[in-house]
Amino acid sequence: TLHRPVAERCIFARPPRLRPQPTQHLTPTALSALQKSLACRQRMTSSSGRATMTASRLLLLAAAAAMCAAVASGQAAPGLSSYCLRPSNQITQACVQQTSCSTGDQWWTIKDGVDGSACYIPGIVDSSPGQISSFPYFKICGGDNQGGSLISSSLTELSTGNVYGDYHIFRTYSDTLWITTNLAGTAGRQAFWEFGISQPSRVRITISLNLPTAASPVNYENLIFNKYGKYACLSFPIDLSKVCNATSSFYAPFDNSVQSNGFCKCRPGFATCPAMDSRLWGQFFVKVEADLNTYTGMLPNTCGQFAGQVTVNDPSQANVQYWTNPINCAQGPPAPPSPPPPPLPPSPPPP
Repeated sequence: TLHRPVAERCIFARPPRLRPQPTQHLTPTALSALQKSLACRQRMTSSSGRATMTASRLLLLAAAAAMCAAVASGQAAPGLSSYCLRPSNQITQACVQQTSCSTGDQWWTIKDGVDGSACYIPGIVDSSPGQISSFPYFKICGGDNQGGSLISSSLTELSTGNVYGDYHIFRTYSDTLWITTNLAGTAGRQAFWEFGISQPSRVRITISLNLPTAASPVNYENLIFNKYGKYACLSFPIDLSKVCNATSSFYAPFDNSVQSNGFCKCRPGFATCPAMDSRLWGQFFVKVEADLNTYTGMLPNTCGQFAGQVTVNDPSQANVQYWTNPINCAQGPPAPPSPPPPPLPPSPPPP
């Protein structure tokens, strides 16, 4: 058959038991290698006087070369090497396979995306081994070099105990409450935020002075828009000067008629629903819940197959965090420590 001579002529290492993958999964490096391989073979057949390859044979050669080039290129997705430095991520399919599957945040490493997305992970420095951090502790209101008022917890599928990442709650000096979700996965499933598809991911955040229950209304649900594709990290900003009252209103970012009210729209039965100034609240509850898309069968050159959604919560009692709100945020962040002075020049020798 045609399969054997094609495989023997492939100049790349042939991966065992892998079917050729569609070319749309190939990285730019793999596509370039495929094009060079085909051009080389065409020149060889032309110079030796052999008959020109038939269309079917070229198609088979392209499929074999595509498979070999994609796997042999070994080009991991941008940001993945930093993502995999974190010990808890090393068991994930993405790190085991060193996949070329890319995310809009480049696997936690882009803090300001072109689509307005943010990935603010608090940390000691902007980048340190095993701890990707894009938001230094000293910029957190009420914080210090150890994080201060920062709260971090896991995103857990309660029915199985599987952990699909972490989330962080912190306040900046601009009176913004940030909730960052940085996703990971298990040995068999990789979790993503995913949008622009028929079954997009969803986040539900409740901010309340009273303990929210399973039946409590959610005041922040429609927080993701103008985003497409997969993300491994997203940060959600909430203006603490205009917090929607979960009982009487909900966040409606597409309704410009309620923009002056912090985009808080009244629920049925409420004629008015003024947004609340929570900047001086001493403590309040924060509940985070999300429906994440998961994928299995991830390979070096593919994101794998969609495996359904998982619902994740905080694993603590009542699935909430009781957050102490720092109230000294009117002042700016403290200045970073000054660098040490330069060493003095040596004293001249005595006469």
